[in-house]
Amino acid sequence: MKRSQIEGLAALIVGGGSGMGAACARTFAANDGLVIVADLNLENAERVASEIRESGGKASRDVWTCPSEWTSIQQCKKQWLPMVDSTC
Repeated sequence: MKRSQIEGLAALIVGGGSGMGAACARTFAANDGLVIVADLNLENAERVASEIRESGGKASRDVWTCPSEWTSIQQCKKQWLPMVDSTC
């Protein structure tokens, strides 16, 4: 039986390296969801993903390096879409 409605789902958290995005990522992971932390700042994204993993959660990180958000979103979708249930 699932512990929460989030358990077993995956979410792409855009801007997850700081602020509200990081809070959303931590909350999603704390409820047994898989989090893909996407951020322009790789260090921040990795820090948040590491914190989530260290606390027992499941997290990966991605960095948005392209100047065009649309291009970055398309790249991210190609890599992660098979597992993503929600984007935030």
